[in-house]
Amino acid sequence: MFLSISPLFRVTAVSSRQMALGICSIFFALHAANAAPDKPTVGPGVLPSEKPVEASPVRPREILAEVGIGPAELESIHHTESAFEESNTRTLILQLLYRVAAMPVRNLEYWANENLKTETLSWNQSTAIGGAFSLKGQVKQIDAIALSEKDLTRFGKKQVYRCQISLPSPEGPRRAILYTSLTPGQLPLDQPIDAACGALAIFVGIDDATGNLLFVANRLAWYPDSLLGDLKMDVGLLETIQNSKPLRGEEYEAFYQMLAAAGRTAAGELARRAYNQLVHDAKQLGDKQREIEAAGLPLSEDEQIEEAVLET
Repeated sequence: MFLSISPLFRVTAVSSRQMALGICSIFFALHAANAAPDKPTVGPGVLPSEKPVEASPVRPREILAEVGIGPAELESIHHTESAFEESNTRTLILQLLYRVAAMPVRNLEYWANENLKTETLSWNQSTAIGGAFSLKGQVKQIDAIALSEKDLTRFGKKQVYRCQISLPSPEGPRRAILYTSLTPGQLPLDQPIDAACGALAIFVGIDDATGNLLFVANRLAWYPDSLLGDLKMDVGLLETIQNSKPLRGEEYEAFYQMLAAAGRTAAGELARRAYNQLVHDAKQLGDKQREIEAAGLPLSEDEQIEEAVLET
């Protein structure tokens, strides 16, 4: 009986194994098909035309065009001696400031970097108008411009700022006017200054009368003579920081710029700069203490604490 069943058992076993292998192959093929990416990844064997392409963000000039602000509207600013003295151009600048504040920073940064790559770009080209640019220069004066109650109601601003900026160029410093909604509170207004600054701005043209470049931006960045300024951290953003948890929306930009600045530091640079600052401050406190002792004046409570710190 065993000999008669054995061939049948072998045939059944082989058939079952083949069936199992077939079922496993089908499940594997289905799994591979579901796991396959929609687009080929970048790597060997992938043609350049098959590489996934990310869509470019919308250009700032296209965003402005959607709300009826095109090159023809911007040209009206070029022909006006004082843009805020005429109601039409004043309203247009306020509209630009309102729209720029609402633009995604990613769009502005992307197209500013693209324009930076264009070595042949000229301010006289019509294609530059409405484009985003990353400005770096020296601010020479900031004038505050008070707005009327009507403008305050319409745009939610009590004042805007007209910044006179000197921008570097191959032909020498180029004068520019930047209209902005926000400026660093530590920079004085309505008087000559000389401070390193920057802005993520939109170019609106060249003033016919003066030849000044005209820009609008949401804020004027400030890069003081300090570690953070050297790392191109906009120190003015620190004015928005409050000791609150979690982070408020107004604090995000300062937080991420601080992280980026820390990432740009060389190894050991933060510790070295902190030590040098400590030595400098200790020397100043020591000099002040000796002046007080020489004058025979009693030390205040704070000065006594400083003296105890120096002795340690």
